[in-house]
This record gives sequence, structure tokens and C-alpha cells, in this order.
Amino acid sequence: MSNRIFTNNFRSFNASQIIESVNESSNTTYYLFFGNHVPYTGGDSNTPTPNNSTRDVITYSYSNMIAGKRLTNSDLSHMVKRYDWAAGTVYDQYDDIAGNIDDLKYYVVTTTGANYYVFKCLFNNSGSASTIQPNFNDTSAQDNFFITSDGYHWKFLYSVEKSVFEKFATKDYMPVYVDSNVSGNAVSGSIDTILVLSGGQYYNNYYSGRFNNDGIRVGGDPKKYNIGNDASSLNNYYYNSLIYITGGTGQGQYKRIVGYDVLSTTKQITVDTAFSIPLDATSRYEITPYVSVSGNGTETNTVFARALVNSLSTNSIYSVEILSSGKGYLNANAIISVSPAISISNTATLRVILPPYGGHGFNPIKELNSRVLGISATFSNSESNTITIKNDYRTVGLLKDPLFANVVLTLRKEDSTLGADGNFIDNEGVLQYRPYKLAGTVDAGNSKTANGTNTKFVDSFNVGDRILIKSSTSNFVANVTLVANDTSISFDANCPFTNTVSDIYKITVSATANVSSYSAGSLQLTNVSGVLTNYSKIIGLRSYATANITSYVINNETKNFNTFNQLDKFYYDSVTGTFAEDETITQASNLIGLVQDSTAKYHSIDTSNKILFVTNRFGIFNANSATGNSSGAKVDISTVIPGDIVPGSGEILYLEYTDPITRSATSSEKIKLLAEY
Repeated sequence: MSNRIFTNNFRSFNASQIIESVNESSNTTYYLFFGNHVPYTGGDSNTPTPNNSTRDVITYSYSNMIAGKRLTNSDLSHMVKRYDWAAGTVYDQYDDIAGNIDDLKYYVVTTTGANYYVFKCLFNNSGSASTIQPNFNDTSAQDNFFITSDGYHWKFLYSVEKSVFEKFATKDYMPVYVDSNVSGNAVSGSIDTILVLSGGQYYNNYYSGRFNNDGIRVGGDPKKYNIGNDASSLNNYYYNSLIYITGGTGQGQYKRIVGYDVLSTTKQITVDTAFSIPLDATSRYEITPYVSVSGNGTETNTVFARALVNSLSTNSIYSVEILSSGKGYLNANAIISVSPAISISNTATLRVILPPYGGHGFNPIKELNSRVLGISATFSNSESNTITIKNDYRTVGLLKDPLFANVVLTLRKEDSTLGADGNFIDNEGVLQYRPYKLAGTVDAGNSKTANGTNTKFVDSFNVGDRILIKSSTSNFVANVTLVANDTSISFDANCPFTNTVSDIYKITVSATANVSSYSAGSLQLTNVSGVLTNYSKIIGLRSYATANITSYVINNETKNFNTFNQLDKFYYDSVTGTFAEDETITQASNLIGLVQDSTAKYHSIDTSNKILFVTNRFGIFNANSATGNSSGAKVDISTVIPGDIVPGSGEILYLEYTDPITRSATSSEKIKLLAEY
């Protein structure tokens, strides 16, 4: 039998992959879509629950789809649970052994002015209520942490502009980001918290006072100091304790005591090294037990900490104050060092809390256990007249990498004349690419291997990369299958030409498609994946024809790939009567042997351009009349144009059924989705 878990890092990784994929060179495209203008069976008061069946996710979703909008990086965010700071709340403190981190409130968000600020609790004053709100103005990116007057230790993690925060935030979740200043100043392996598990008893080696002029640098020795006559009368009593300057000149300095001598008229301590700022009669001090922190040898800076003694509780240890957090600890233990002159019958127990990898603030996405992806986008009325503003919808979803069905490009040759360099072939694949010319030349010898001169193939290519070999009149593109050395490279197809001095390029691909037809500088494509852009280069995968895109239309409309319209369009010659919203339109079958009629759901009409929009098209509509089942209205169809994307293409990653949302020319809808991993 074995037991296993998927770690929090795995969950954060999944959300990160989606966000990163939007920005990669071969980027993934995601569209937020809406659909289903037809009331639910049984009425809109009975919203059904979608399931993962093929019929719900594919058949119904694509049949009902109305329109979609492409998401950009600014529409995606890592999300974490939201905890607004509130006075009187006991917040959890970060703990490296906590396995139930999702259930802990160990960070808070506050708002001041135009920003939201997020702070991580490193110490909650032994479970006390927080009464002082952490304030961004009290800290900086360089601080390990700062302490509020209620005893809480807070680490500032990041800030978010109010507009961005409110774009993604819900009452339960909020966006999380990496602050480059905080991350850059994070200290890997620093120790910021040491817990007191049990306080022990009889830690009597503490003392406080202020130096007098005769007690400073005794005999000119910068390491010897006289303390008060009421200090312990036992030699070595404060040995291995820590002296901390609490006020006056030299405040904040600390040293280990390596000697304590009770002399005839004075009591004298010896510190390990001289104070960098010389002390004087204004300098006040505290002597406390020294906390020794040991690591596993990876530490590069040592932790210095002192134990604070509760004199009202048999001199037990109630807290450990970190004076210097150290650096590089991967593991650590802490004990309180005391002189053998002190009899400790009940030893205090401490536990070091180790920071996350990179230190506190290095990566809040992981530190705060983000495993939720936030998506927030707005359908702004007609999106520049590219999506419908009529009727309503009941389905919202996330669609990955759909294929556009009908895109026509206008092309230019390298000399800027209309057409392509070469002739594209029907049904061949094409790539939109960006070339990066490399040093040297290759001998293209009509084979799957090329030999280079002055080339650096090992540094330039990995297996699977795309390579372009170009002579003065010919092109060849393929996938790299082997990088033998700096001057020998192999690929998955034969180079179709021979040229001993050919240029070589590494290319990145941003879109792919299949050729439907090519004529007179116009290239019709289908199954377009990615985003085609003007002034980009394309190449055929069999013809190796190349061209520059100067313009394009999608499904006979001049627009870009930021949106798609999935309503089927019935161009018509005439309409008699008025169709009822959402009614079924039927066209009787006139094909021999085909008994079943063709049907569709009426969505809306554009009388100016003579277009009837429908969804849920079933069967084959042709140039003939169709009738509304309830209204009796008739339409004489001249041409049928399917929606922009290929039905069933891409992957639907999220699906939500909701109450009806009405579209209009004067309103927009902000859609927020949360995907939990």
C-alpha cells in the first residue's frame, strides 16, 4: 500500500501553465464565449447543471454558441483566498510544518488610497488578536518584517492597483502577484521566527542597566565593560549570554558575552568583538540568554537571536527576538545557551520556522498557495460591431485553441507586388512564422541532412525546432530531428533543392492553417489555429511558397481574431412576416430519400444587410424558403454561411449555465470565472 499527494506546487503549476501559454512564442489562444439564447427546458427558473458528457460539452455547446472574445494576459490572474484585515481577529502565523495551509488565515489584505496591500503574518504574538492594521508606509521591500504595536510581525508581499484588484476580486478570492522589488530583496534561507514551545524555568541570566563613564572600555580595552554592582556575584554567570543596546548611543548593536568576572569592586563582562559604534554613558543595555541556531552547513550568514525572560513566571522564556535573520538555512534547530554557572532544571524548547524557498516574499503565488486561476473579461456591447447585441444568453465558457473556418488573405511578394513567391497548393498546411537569421551558410544537398560552414547548430537548435533553409529562389522548412554537431543538422523531410551556399534561419510559429484555394494573390484558408496578423510571413509546407500578409477577412468580414461570431447566417432575398424570438425555423426536405426536415433556432435579424441569424442548425439548409414554426413567418434563403469557427474544434475547458443575460447596445457584461486546481 502507498499513500500519495499532489503537492500545492503542482496545483499552482497548472494555473501558471495557462497564464504562461498566452505569452509563449507559439502561443495558445483562449476565448471566453457565451451561448444558448433558448430558454431551458421547464423554464429559466430551473437552471440545469452541466456535466462532462460529450453531448453537453461538445454537441450542445457548439450548437448553442453565439460569440466569443479572445483573452489576453491582462484577463488572467493567479488567485488566492481573500482575508480582509479586521480588528479583533486572531490571524494564523506562517508555519513551515502546516499541512492544512488552505485552512489558515496567515495573510491579510488592506486598502489605502488607490492600492490594495497584502501582508503575511510571521508571528501572531502567541495567538493574540490583531488590533493594529499593518500599514504599507511602515515597511519597505528591504524589510524582513515589521512589528506592529500589538506584537504581530508582518511581511509586506505585494500591492495591486485598485482597478486591477477589483477586476478579478470576489468576496472570497483576490489576485496575487509577484512584486519584483520584494522578490529581489527576499533572503533565501533567512530565519525570521523561532517559536517557544515550552518556556522552561529559572533562566536567571538576564540583567539590564546603563553604563557609566568608568565602566566603558575598561583599561582602554574595547571589549571590556563594567555593569551594575547588583548583577550576579557568580563568575561566568552571564557567559554565553547576549548584550543588546536598547537605547542611547549604539542602539541596536549586540554582542555575545565570552567572559564574566566578579572583581573586588566591579563586575565585568567581556564581549566577543568590539562595538562598531563606541558606547558612552547614554547607552542602555539588556543582557539576555543567547539563542544558538545551528543549520546543516548551507548557511552563509549566522542567525543571532535572544530569549526574552518572563520574571513573573519563574524566569521562563516567553519569546525569541530575532536580531539578525541569517541566510542560507535549509534546516535549523535552536537551543538556549546558558553558562554552567546557572542551574536550569526545566529546559525551554524552541522550534525554528523555516521560510519558503527563496525567502518570504520571493514568490507569493506559491507562498499563499494559489491554485485558482482567475479569468475576468468584459463583453463591451458589440465589440466594435463584431458580435451581436441582440437577444440573450445562458451559457458562459472557456474555449482553447478553436480553429477558424474561413479566412481569406491578401498577399504580397518580397518585391511588394501582389501574390506569392511560389504557388500555394490546395490542402497543404501553411505556417505564419518569424525568421531569425543565423550565422554561416549550409550546403543543401537534396537530403534530410545539411552541412554548415561557420555555423553554430548546437547553440542554435534543439530537436523539434523549426528550421528554414533559403536560397536565392527556393525555400525549405522542416522540423529538426538531430543536431549532430555545430556543422551537421538533420530534419524530417528532404530538402527539395541543391544549393551549396544557402542561408539558414530558426523560425518561431505563431499560427497554422490549411489551404482551401489560391488565386491571384488571394489565399483562402481553413482550420486556422492561432492569430494571423498583417505584415507577417507565411510559408507552405509542401509548396514552400512564401508571402507577406497585407490584409485578411474572416468569414467575409473585415475584423481581427479578437472575437468570433458563431451565429450561422442565412442571407435572404425576402422575409414575409415577423419571426418570434427563439422559435424553430424549418425547411422542408427536397432531397430524394431524405425525409427529415432541416431546423434551426431563430436568434435575430439584420434587415439592412438581409441576414437572418440562427443557432442549433440541424440538417442541410439550401437556397429555398424556410418557415417559423410558431410565427408562420417565411424567409427565402439565398446563401448559408456557417459561424466563424469550426464546430467541435479546440477544447472547452469550462462550462457554466446561468440565468438569462440580456445583451444591448448600451450595456456591457463583465464575466468572472474561477478555475480551481
